[in-house]
Amino acid sequence: MKRGRSNAVAERAELTRFRGCAFVNTMAEIADPADPIHARAAAHKAAVTGYLAELLTAAGVEPADRLARRWMLLLDGAVVTASYRQDVQAFAEAKSIASPDLVTQPPKPVTSLR
Repeated sequence: MKRGRSNAVAERAELTRFRGCAFVNTMAEIADPADPIHARAAAHKAAVTGYLAELLTAAGVEPADRLARRWMLLLDGAVVTASYRQDVQAFAEAKSIASPDLVTQPPKPVTSLR
C-alpha cells in the first residue's frame, strides 16, 4: 500500500475548502444514535472500516479487523484535526503513527503472477 487512503484524503483536503467528513459532521450534529440519519452515517463509517479490513486481509496484513479499526480512528482524528486547524499535516502525522503496523508484517508469498 504505497499510496494509502490518508494520502488521497490529504490531497483532496489541499485542493478544496476542507470541512471535514460529512458523516462525522452529521453524527456530531445529530448526536442521538437512535436517529435514523445518525444511524445511517454510523453505518457508512462501519462499512468503510469493513472495506479497509478486507483490503488489509487481501494484502495479508493481520490482525486486519483490529488494524482497520485503529486506522479508521487515526483517519477520523486526522480529518477532524485537519478541518479545525485548516492544516493537512494531520494526515502525515496519522500516517506516521500507522506506519509501524505494516513494518511488523511478514511479506505475503506470491503464488502466481497470472
